[in-house]
Amino acid sequence: MRAKYLAVCGLVVSILLCGSVSQAQVPEAKVKKSTAEAFEDAIHYLRIAKWELAKGNLEYVAIYGDPIEVLALAQKLADSEKTLLGALDVEEVAAAGRDVLKVLEQGRAAQQQNPELIEQEIERLGTTPRGRLLAQEILTFIYKEYAVPQLLRALADEKRTNLHASIVVVLSEMGKSAVDPLVVALASEDNVLKGHIIWSLGELGYRQAGPYLREIVEDEASRPEIKEAAQEALNKLRGLDAPAGVSAAELYYRLANYYYYGRISQVAETGVETAKVWYFKADIGPTFALVPGKVYDEIMTMRSCQRALELDPRLGSAVSLWLSGALQMEAKLGAGEKVELLGENWPGAKWFVVTAGQRYLQEVLARAEKDGNGPVALGAVKGLDLTAGRAWLSEKSRVIPLADALRFPDRRVRIAAAFALARAFGQEKFMGAEGVVPTLCEAVRQTGGPRAVITDASPDVANKLQGQMRELGYDTRVATSWDDAMEVARELRGPDLLVIGVDGNGGQLAELMGKLQQDFALASTAVVLLANESTFAPASDVAVQNAYVEVLDAGVSGQAVAASHREILIGVNQKPIDKAEADKLALTGAELIVQIATRDRRVYDINVASDTLIGALRDPRAELVKLALQGLSLLRALENQQAIADYALDEEMPMELRLIGLERLGESARLWGNQLREEQISRLMKEVLEGAPSEFHSKTARVVGTLNLPSEIIKELILRKKH
Repeated sequence: MRAKYLAVCGLVVSILLCGSVSQAQVPEAKVKKSTAEAFEDAIHYLRIAKWELAKGNLEYVAIYGDPIEVLALAQKLADSEKTLLGALDVEEVAAAGRDVLKVLEQGRAAQQQNPELIEQEIERLGTTPRGRLLAQEILTFIYKEYAVPQLLRALADEKRTNLHASIVVVLSEMGKSAVDPLVVALASEDNVLKGHIIWSLGELGYRQAGPYLREIVEDEASRPEIKEAAQEALNKLRGLDAPAGVSAAELYYRLANYYYYGRISQVAETGVETAKVWYFKADIGPTFALVPGKVYDEIMTMRSCQRALELDPRLGSAVSLWLSGALQMEAKLGAGEKVELLGENWPGAKWFVVTAGQRYLQEVLARAEKDGNGPVALGAVKGLDLTAGRAWLSEKSRVIPLADALRFPDRRVRIAAAFALARAFGQEKFMGAEGVVPTLCEAVRQTGGPRAVITDASPDVANKLQGQMRELGYDTRVATSWDDAMEVARELRGPDLLVIGVDGNGGQLAELMGKLQQDFALASTAVVLLANESTFAPASDVAVQNAYVEVLDAGVSGQAVAASHREILIGVNQKPIDKAEADKLALTGAELIVQIATRDRRVYDINVASDTLIGALRDPRAELVKLALQGLSLLRALENQQAIADYALDEEMPMELRLIGLERLGESARLWGNQLREEQISRLMKEVLEGAPSEFHSKTARVVGTLNLPSEIIKELILRKKH
């Protein structure tokens, strides 16, 4: 069949070239050779690895070559397209080779969509047996789905009955690409034509026709013979798995699932840049709109869900799957990229997510968690953050998806879930509540710069690597052992990168990776293993099983480690958190810690935030420092009050923040009593007794008043001057 296909391709292109090739309009002085000569030379030089000569000829073909002519040349020159594909792996010619492959695709598109040429082949179906056979092959293998609208119009034309039998044969042998235009053509009111379409779909046997055929069976307006034909066609479909009791709405929902997971998509198989979404117009029959190929499955998911809901408005699962498809579609689109098919007024997936409400978003989130789909999970969590409240979460079962999201591998999802739960004003503890405050702390620790923990059997190696990576902008810590590295990583609430030197304990790597996977804060941390000759094999075995792990030779530079880190992030489709996003996350996390400390102590253990808030006092972001001071004043442990005092008394800190520190120190003392060290009390008293009049002096005096100091100290206020 493949040989026959190639032969037909060559014949058709030869026919096309006879009457449709146009010469490239280029200045004569620039034209050194024909397109044919340039193409043949390019392939020749690629095959003998003369890259510069190959590049020049490829660029000529890409600029001046007529797409149809270039396609014909590629099909005449054996394995030339295979050679072009191989060129993509050679840096010197990759870009030029890619441009020529695009020209080939343009040639195919121009060839396939020429209505005059399609019509010629349809007419040839009524000629000699040899002509009919050749036309069938060309329509089936060259023009494919592009020929379907014209074939159906000819099939509905009573004046062309001599062609009808051959057309039905062509439609029934055209393959998967014909299914979409055929199923939308079932909307035709021509029952004779509809019968031919139904028979063809049954012969093709693809399960995506199932819901359309079932809909005909269920439609009371369908004629008995049409219903019977549709049922017979249904029985022929492969992999449909649809007992008689399954409704068309349920089948559309199943079809949506198939598209969502890319199980039946022709686009997923071919990886085309643009894809066709077919629909029916009464005046012309089936026609199509182009959409970006990367979101074709999502568009078809949404369309199938929409039809399911039109048939059965009670099918709530179709609502949640539609939302999942919309979120996944927008995650795949680039910034500012739109799908024209959705219309200019498409409000965006977020609008639908927020408007649909919590009931469906929980289903979206549960599906995304099961799939490990970060972008969809994030969209669902953000929607719940805007819509879920105390009343909705009063039933503990409803909080499960959000609570589970606290253990999601993607940091953004975890943090968004913690934000949503913290804002929901829960009144009772729930399974997973212990993860909320630690995840808020994870948000507070975001800086926009990557953080790395480095451990190696040789301290010198680790320290050298630390210095190199600090120059690249990494905030680094050095650990002395694997266990120590894990502890430091947990203290950091999940660094961005673990750099682990693999020594003689290489056999324990799998165990180490298992520990990482079990710790939700570390599960999505990138890991670079530095292995020597004896440990490279076990390290590679671990990396093969985990997308977050890469292996490098021991002794590589910090630049190599950073490059490997970037490759890991690209591989798992994660974008680093930049400074603007980090600032927003950190401030929101701190604000919510303060809110929880004020109102939700029964639900969350707020005291675990102490270390994070104390660390935030040295952060350069003034607003974060203010929130940290406020949060610490609401926590009882003595180290919190002492940390506030240290900050307020630190002369290197900005005076504006020191004054706020004094206010928070007074609040802490009023709430929890005096917990200061003697040295801190002495410094406060010195300022009160010896400081010059100022706002700082006045506020220090008020702080001293909140400490309820004994008379042995307070007497100094009375005795500070002699009368």
